[in-house]
Amino acid sequence: MLTSEVTSAAYYAERLTRPTWPGGGASGVTIGIGEDLGQMSVAQLHADWDGYLRPGVLARLAACCGVAGEAAERLARQVEDIEVSYELAVLVFRRVRLPQFIRTTWQTFAHCDELPADAFGALVDLVFNRGPALEDAPGDTRESRREMREIATLMRMQHFDLVPRSLRSMKRLWPEGSGLVKRREAEAVLFERALGTG
Repeated sequence: MLTSEVTSAAYYAERLTRPTWPGGGASGVTIGIGEDLGQMSVAQLHADWDGYLRPGVLARLAACCGVAGEAAERLARQVEDIEVSYELAVLVFRRVRLPQFIRTTWQTFAHCDELPADAFGALVDLVFNRGPALEDAPGDTRESRREMREIATLMRMQHFDLVPRSLRSMKRLWPEGSGLVKRREAEAVLFERALGTG
């Protein structure tokens, strides 16, 4: 998961120490290990980072919460002097964010307790990257959450061996060869290997 989000400690130090805007209409200012402030409330920001960042820094980042698209790009420039070290980002990810997404994955998919650890880890990575929503946004003609619903159904019916197929089907949403396509394939392979079906 860390590798998917930041590639390596060296890459993080070179490109991600300061707040960034990944681009796209749905993306907000991002800090740490993939924390998109555009998708977070001010309360969530404080829940994650109180005690790790100074109050004045948190107050400035709070202005980025809930803001996405070009407006977020402008905000990123206003906070580009703020630094979050790799060590601190990993600490917050492991102590705060990862436990949150483990709980969210349990709440999203049934029978997680019956999966091998690595198969469950693949689902945690999926939820961390895409969020837990199962319903499409209004007007979403691509049915972007279709495979999330499929996985939820497969997990409920305990058809674990079919989950990798839905993970791979999800690759239709992004350009061939993109990082997200590779990430879905990696999740599918991890899931298969954990079940002994790959």
